[in-house]
Amino acid sequence: MVMAGISLGTLLFAAVFPVIESFYTSTDMGVVTLPELLGMNHWLVIAALALVAAGMFSGMRSFEKRWHSSNRSPLKLIVTHKRDG
Repeated sequence: MVMAGISLGTLLFAAVFPVIESFYTSTDMGVVTLPELLGMNHWLVIAALALVAAGMFSGMRSFEKRWHSSNRSPLKLIVTHKRDG
């Protein structure tokens, strides 16, 4: 199974290489921060990342509420699956 993964990864890289060759052979940019890379003020990048994090936490909270309200505990699914199999 490992050899299949190595072979598939090699073939995938060979197929994609013509598209990414310029990036693959590019030189080191040195130390570059995300704000420098995006050309934005660092406070805007910090605010954007904070909003993304808050959105992810909020989304996971609502997902967990829906998951637990449907009475489908992940532990129950694992235990039931192991007993059946």
